[in-house]
Amino acid sequence: MKLKTPAGFTADQWEAVTDGLQAHPATVNDYRKVVERFHHFHTDPFSFAAVTAEEAVQYFTYLQEESGLSASTVHRYQATLRSIGTRMENRPDVFPGYKNPFRGILKKELRQRTTYTPERFPDHTDVRKILAVLPDCPRDEQLILYLMILHGFQPKQICLITVRDFRNDSGSLCLDLEQNAQPAADAGGKQTASQSILFLFSEPWVTRLRELIPDIGTNTDHRPFFMTSRHMPYSYHSIHHLVRTVCLKAGLEPGAIKPGQLSLYGIIYASLREHESELPYTELEAGYWQNGLPAAMRQTVQEITSQLGEDFLYMILGIEK
Repeated sequence: MKLKTPAGFTADQWEAVTDGLQAHPATVNDYRKVVERFHHFHTDPFSFAAVTAEEAVQYFTYLQEESGLSASTVHRYQATLRSIGTRMENRPDVFPGYKNPFRGILKKELRQRTTYTPERFPDHTDVRKILAVLPDCPRDEQLILYLMILHGFQPKQICLITVRDFRNDSGSLCLDLEQNAQPAADAGGKQTASQSILFLFSEPWVTRLRELIPDIGTNTDHRPFFMTSRHMPYSYHSIHHLVRTVCLKAGLEPGAIKPGQLSLYGIIYASLREHESELPYTELEAGYWQNGLPAAMRQTVQEITSQLGEDFLYMILGIEK
């Protein structure tokens, strides 16, 4: 059986991984799909055998927290990656010295083991180039990227927003994210009380949103708010494609920046915006967090600061401190 080799493997390596599965083409196809999806998380060149334990933890964390996939699909993807790694370990003739980085990653460990390095963040000059081309994009795509880059929205949050999540607030327009929120934890690992998570839109976005849906704020439709050009609800894959497309428009490599990196940039930007009146892109902001930065985002900022220092936050935005 001739096998289509996915990115990250040579033909001989893939033959070794799928050895004995000739009678199970569906399993081989699942292996290929999971590897290809993992490849999209990386920049080229990509070698599956070179994936480190830290990268494996980062990807498992992404699957659970940002991908927008169901819990059962996340579990299946993680199990498939473990299985592929085990098969590679069992073929030292093809993968000498290989150790399966996906083994032993427990769900409860993912958040605790998150390590922030400078490489996880986008270059501020690349972000500036992306923001420069956004006015030429459709308004819904503009809003998605502004919410991520300047306000710290996660791709999963974008995908979960429905029409009914918008409501009127003292004559303005508010996005209520409380029902989609994940409970935060304090330093001791205990869950904190639920926080009201409200994002208040400012002009011109209030007018633009009401032009799009005249009764927005009172409409109780459960349909997803953000839809692709093919009239399909946004998924992580859709947002990933959007970011790649905008990178190309900005003169960058298509995989130069990943959605999660833009969200990390946005979390830092929104955090500094709470006590800095002058930041590079204040005129582009879509609004603000009405009750302060959400607890989960604040926890992320605290972790970044403890690992990389407060000055790093300013450096990411290209601000001299």
